[in-house]
Amino acid sequence: MAVGVVALSMLPVLIIDMYRRMFEQKRFADATDYMEQILFSFRKERKILPALRECETALPDGQMRAVIREAVAYIEAGNARTEEGVYPEALALIEKKYACKKIHTVHELLISAEERGGDVSTSIDLMVEDIEVWKRQVYELQKDKKVGHTDCIFSIVGATLTSGLAVYLMDQVKSTMGSDEVASIFTLLPVQLTSFVLILICLFTFAGSNRKLVQDWMDGKKKKDVLHAYEYLTNYDAGKEGRRSILLSLPFLIIAIICVVLDLIAVAIIFAVLAVFMLFQHKVNCSVYRSDVKNALYEALPEWMFDMALLLQYNNVQVSLAESISHAEPILQAELMALVERIRKDPDEIQSYLLFFANVDIPEIATCMKMLYSMSNDGTGNMQVQISNLVAHVNKLREKELELKNEKIVFQARMMVMYPVAATTVKLLVDMASGTMLLFQLFGTMI
Repeated sequence: MAVGVVALSMLPVLIIDMYRRMFEQKRFADATDYMEQILFSFRKERKILPALRECETALPDGQMRAVIREAVAYIEAGNARTEEGVYPEALALIEKKYACKKIHTVHELLISAEERGGDVSTSIDLMVEDIEVWKRQVYELQKDKKVGHTDCIFSIVGATLTSGLAVYLMDQVKSTMGSDEVASIFTLLPVQLTSFVLILICLFTFAGSNRKLVQDWMDGKKKKDVLHAYEYLTNYDAGKEGRRSILLSLPFLIIAIICVVLDLIAVAIIFAVLAVFMLFQHKVNCSVYRSDVKNALYEALPEWMFDMALLLQYNNVQVSLAESISHAEPILQAELMALVERIRKDPDEIQSYLLFFANVDIPEIATCMKMLYSMSNDGTGNMQVQISNLVAHVNKLREKELELKNEKIVFQARMMVMYPVAATTVKLLVDMASGTMLLFQLFGTMI
């Protein structure tokens, strides 16, 4: 009855997740179709309003078409409510319905091109290629998660069959000995409790694995704040932190020595281990913070570098760097301001560029800075070729960032396979202990 109640209570959740998965997949397809269509339409029309009208006609009926119609009506009304203007406010209606940062990036490109004019074909080509890279990575991620979900189902089925067969075989051993005075192993309380817990773990594991299929379609999630980690690394003093760790470890070391004197060896070992940990805790913190910053940079750098590639269509390197600060992720802004200041003081020195995140070991940053230095000093003669090379580097970095993020997500999804296996192992140990006690009881009645 308890298992039935739990299963029935989870059924609505599973049904809702199934519809949410279809809904999120449709939203993702709508978002990518819209971005590609609006870029192609803007390339032809050169204006936002005609491009939106053509996009509305080209897309099928649904939520995206309805919100585009709202944006068109807002622009036609021409009543701006803020200082941003009619176009940003109208396009924000689409961004509000679809929490996707790439849509915002596309809209920024359209607004910038509307205000500045000129040929934006290269920028549109860059954006379309970027969308294709992102779309391919998302579909590959969802494919890998489906494989992980299938493995999870096999793990659940295997765990259930293994534990059930083990209990059945132990009960058959008792039956072959021909005694009815000893209770069946199925009626033992430990066996019933572990069976109930195992079924619950299998049910929740299936629900959790199914929930992961719903996630990670769009990229509108709030990113982890790592400014504290960045500030820690920026102000890190190895000598000062080492002395602080020694002071922190001393109390644990003193307690360990006292425990040895009192012949409390087990307690002494525990405090000795804690003393060693506190002695090296600054290195552990530094390593963890550096890893957090690197992961955040791999997420933030491709967007910033892509924004730079678009800004370089109209500006030189110094102006593009200054204008990119307001749109960059918070973790980049302090370093970008320092970079702009160094270039202003000494524009011809390559070290002004190479000091950008010099304390973080990411080779792609140095490569990017060398490209920007070369573009700044070579002038605009081969700017288009240099921008193309920069974008090719951006795409490689973006693919690496997405692969790292996807690998982490897939690893978390596939780790759920181990939950039923671990639960089955514990259950088998309990069942074997219960079965052994039952057999001893049986031998006692036979004697």
